[in-house]
Amino acid sequence: MTKRFSTGVVEFARIWGVLTAVVVVGLVATYQYVGAPPPRVIRMATGADNGAYHAFAQQYARLLARDGIVLEVVPTAGSVENLALLRNGDVTLALVQGGSATSEDREHLQSLGSLFLEPVWVFTRADAAIQRLSALNGTRVSVGAIGSGTHLLATQLLAASGVTEANATLIDHDASEVRHVLSHGDVDAAFLVASPQAPVIQDLVQQPAIALFDVERAAAYSRVFPSHAGRAQ
Repeated sequence: MTKRFSTGVVEFARIWGVLTAVVVVGLVATYQYVGAPPPRVIRMATGADNGAYHAFAQQYARLLARDGIVLEVVPTAGSVENLALLRNGDVTLALVQGGSATSEDREHLQSLGSLFLEPVWVFTRADAAIQRLSALNGTRVSVGAIGSGTHLLATQLLAASGVTEANATLIDHDASEVRHVLSHGDVDAAFLVASPQAPVIQDLVQQPAIALFDVERAAAYSRVFPSHAGRAQ
């Protein structure tokens, strides 16, 4: 009886040993394919507190909270600062204006997709006789806050038209300041990059003292700057 009992225990131990090994191997293999679970806290760089990027991030925060994930919304000056925060590892995600990333950024950072169209808007005083960007030579131009995608794109477009800090006054205004500086004659023109539904755009197009500049060579600029697809990424 003792011998049979000992043999049964050994066989039982062998069977469970094999099953345990199979389960462990299965779990390891599954982990390799599935990967680690998502983090419970994520930091996202957005834009100004009163901007569209910040508002969109707040919506993401509410949606992620339903799954127990905390999204920390980090207000910034805009796309250029957002990219710097990504490079330094200070944030996990960022909303970035299309065309703002450098070639090095595209090698080390990953775009998850395009979200919405963001046209380039150029507003002038209604009494300003300006028909081309090159005519802004010698004028005062609001080019967006330093660190924003608007500032980057505005200075690039102006430079391509021969307008630089050497022959014009380029002023770093936030989008919220554009209506005031245009209405009071503090600047002759202002650049904005925003969706048509943005409150600042809706406000400006209704001001009789402010005119939307019709860029004659818009198609040519889009060919010179193909990476500026007009999307937030």
